[in-house]
Amino acid sequence: MQADQRKSFSTKTAEQLWQSLSALPLADTVRPPFGGRPFADLAELWFPDPRKDRAMRACGVSDALIGSGSDFERCEAYLSILPRLVGSPLYAAACSDLLALGCDCSVGEDAELIWQSSAHRLRAHPLTPDMLLEEVGVAQARLDLADPPSTGEARLCPVLGLDRLLCLQKRDLAAYLERLSARTGEGIDDLEGLSRAISLAIGHHASCGAAVILADLSHYTCFERPNPYRTRQILAAVLAGASPSEGDRAHFTAQMLRLVGRECRAHDMRLLLRITRESDTVGPPFSVEAVGKLLHYLNESGALPTTALLTGVCDLLSGVLSLCNAAPSGEESPRVLLALEGEYADGEACAEAVSFLLRHDAAPYLIGLISDTKSAFSHPVTWLFRQELCEQLGRWAEQMSTPPPLEVLLDTAERIAYRAAEQFFGR
Repeated sequence: MQADQRKSFSTKTAEQLWQSLSALPLADTVRPPFGGRPFADLAELWFPDPRKDRAMRACGVSDALIGSGSDFERCEAYLSILPRLVGSPLYAAACSDLLALGCDCSVGEDAELIWQSSAHRLRAHPLTPDMLLEEVGVAQARLDLADPPSTGEARLCPVLGLDRLLCLQKRDLAAYLERLSARTGEGIDDLEGLSRAISLAIGHHASCGAAVILADLSHYTCFERPNPYRTRQILAAVLAGASPSEGDRAHFTAQMLRLVGRECRAHDMRLLLRITRESDTVGPPFSVEAVGKLLHYLNESGALPTTALLTGVCDLLSGVLSLCNAAPSGEESPRVLLALEGEYADGEACAEAVSFLLRHDAAPYLIGLISDTKSAFSHPVTWLFRQELCEQLGRWAEQMSTPPPLEVLLDTAERIAYRAAEQFFGR
C-alpha cells in the first residue's frame, strides 16, 4: 500500500491532516548497503532480516542453515515455510516482493525457478539500495558493535545491535569476542577487558554518527540486579563450556545493558529496547513488571539514557505506557518513550492502537511507528497507521464545541507520524 491507496475519510479535518502526513518521509529499517551497487539476487534483497530468521526458526529450520547456509539455501528455506505463514504480514510482504520481481508466489512454486527468475529480473531492471530509500527519511541500518563504523550513505541512521554480545553460547560468544577484540585492539580475557572493548566500540561508532543502540529483550522472562562478581563467574563459565541458565542470561544481559547504558549517556546516545512478542498466537514471555525492574536497575546505577520501548502495534500498550509514565523525566522531555513496530499489524490493529494512544494522551511519549512489516517495495502498515491517526484526530476535533486550530492538530499528527522518530534517531 502506498500513500495514494487510501481509505475515504469521514471529516474534512482528517482530509487536511492526510494531505500533510502523506507527504512526510517514512521511518523504517533498511537492509545494510552494498556499496550502492544493484542487488544481485533475492538473498541480497531479503537478508539479513531478523523477522525472517525468527519465522524460519519457529517453523523448524535449523540455526546452522539460518546462520551459515548459502544464499540460495536461505531463500529456499524461507520459500518453503511461506505456506505456513499464509494470512500473516510476512506472507503478504513476500508475495508483494515476488510479484514485483515477476515471480509466482503460489504455494508449491519451485524455489529454483523463483531464484533464477528473480535474478533475471534484477539484472534486467537493476534495483539499488538508494532506490529503496527514496521514501524513507529515518532509514535505520542495523550494525553490530564489532562491525566497522558506518561512514557511507548520509541518509542512513546506524543502529547498533547487541544480539551477538548477549548470546551466551560458548562457540558463538567466543568467536564474537575475538571479532570485538580485533576491532577495538583490546584484549578480552575477563569482564574488565570486555567493558573496555565495549566502551571503545561504542565510542568509535558514536564518532561516526551512530545515535541509537538496540537490544532485543523478547526472549527474557525476568531481569536481575547486575552484580559484577557474578557476571565474571558467568562469563568465565560460559567460555569454559558451561551451559548458562535462564537466570544467568538475564543477569548477564542486565550487566551488559548497564555498561552500554553508561556509554550511551557519555556519548549522548539513545537506547532502544525491543519487547515485541514473537508471534500473534503466543504471548510475550516477559512481563511489564520485569521490564520495569530492569529500567529501575539501570536508573539507580546512572545507566538509563533516553530509552524507547519498542513494542508491536498489537502488544501491551497499556503496560508499556505505564512504564513511560512512571519513569524519571529528562531535563526537557520524558526519559522513557514508546515506539511501535508493525510486524503483525493490520488495519484493525492500527485503529485500536491509535484510539488507545489518543485516549490516554500518549503523544508526549510516542516516537511513532519506526518499523514496518515489511516488503522491500512497500510500507503498508505505515500508511494504515497514518490514515487512522488522521481519521481519529479529525473525528475528535470536529466533535468538540471549540475545535483546536488546524495548526495544533497538524503539529501533533506530524510529530507522531515522523518528527519524533527523526529526533530520536538523530536525523
